[in-house]
Amino acid sequence: PDSSALCGTCHDVRTPSGLQLENTFIEWRESLFATGPAAVSCAGCHMPGVTGTVAEVPGAPIRRRHDHSMPGVDVALHAWPETGPQLQAIQRDLKRAIAATLCVQPGALGPEIVVILENVLAGHSFPSGVTHARRAWVELVAYDDEEPVLMSGVVADDEAIAELNDDNLWLMRSRIFDDEGREVHFSWRAKSMETNLLPAGVTSDPADPRFSHAVERRYPLPVLPTRVKMRVQ
Repeated sequence: PDSSALCGTCHDVRTPSGLQLENTFIEWRESLFATGPAAVSCAGCHMPGVTGTVAEVPGAPIRRRHDHSMPGVDVALHAWPETGPQLQAIQRDLKRAIAATLCVQPGALGPEIVVILENVLAGHSFPSGVTHARRAWVELVAYDDEEPVLMSGVVADDEAIAELNDDNLWLMRSRIFDDEGREVHFSWRAKSMETNLLPAGVTSDPADPRFSHAVERRYPLPVLPTRVKMRVQ
């Protein structure tokens, strides 16, 4: 874990005005992944190792060889020889990061969907890093037979999720504001920030009141659905 301090030199970012804009290293340092028997460094997650040879020469020794592709969430914008492996590595890490629970139940004002997301295996918040420029959201579609009765977070590939007219949208990101409280999109203009990220776990002790860190969102329904589909995008 001590090696992670090197990562923090780039992955904690403070603006000249003093705003802590990027907090990935701090998030890891304050999580259960930084201390205790289950501690794992940044490289331990982002540079998984296998046992084998490093050099393709006769007599090369067997040692621990680490993946230097550093998968996270960012993908190449243009095709390159490693497009496929890069996407596979990112999907491998993302698919195990979040535990999702979905429940359909009657509510005081009618039926509702309850969605619970828990950040279980990301060693920092989800999403993390440049969160004012990243988007994570819940895509939810409820059907009465084959007729949609609720759609949230459904966007076309060329549509910006932040511009979706959706009162039920669960969008996880940060928003930055200038000194007059206006939302801005360039970090050098930021003076304050608000976030609704999924926090990392800070303890593995079920008796600790901090153990439960899941986040819940409720979606009102006009009727009880016969089928519900959900994805975290």
